[in-house]
Amino acid sequence: MSKLVRRVHSVVAATIPLPEISPIPDGSIDVHWRSGDRLFALNVPATPDQPPTCYLRGNDGTNLKGTLGEGLEALDVKWLLF
Repeated sequence: MSKLVRRVHSVVAATIPLPEISPIPDGSIDVHWRSGDRLFALNVPATPDQPPTCYLRGNDGTNLKGTLGEGLEALDVKWLLF
């Protein structure tokens, strides 16, 4: 988490909103960042052999869904700030 915050700060000289972190009954963890109508949701599985999944909803109608490892690790998080 701190690596992501430092990366965003270095790119746009700002901080991202604090996430909501929730344990899920299956043992995974959900992490949600919200800013207005925007959402970035990350689910970290309980087992390390499964990749994290994520979902992005932008206020411009953008919706992306997938697993980290399908190219989504390169998502630009600047949209959270505006």
